[in-house]
Amino acid sequence: MCEKSVRDFASPERMAEIANNAVDSFGELLNGRSLYDALSGSLKMSDDDILAAGFTTLKEFMRGGGGDEA
Repeated sequence: MCEKSVRDFASPERMAEIANNAVDSFGELLNGRSLYDALSGSLKMSDDDILAAGFTTLKEFMRGGGGDEA
């Protein structure tokens, strides 16, 4: 892995664009539990973040949402 952090060469606007593209890519490639695990685990998104990004179908995987609790 490269020692230089992305934050060292990407503007805040570019970082936001990269983050949005990552979320969109996960949404296109995964679904259900796999998508929830990727967003909450790999991208460290909270349940509120996930809902705000429009992934309302993932409520069943969230705490108190009726899905399996971690």
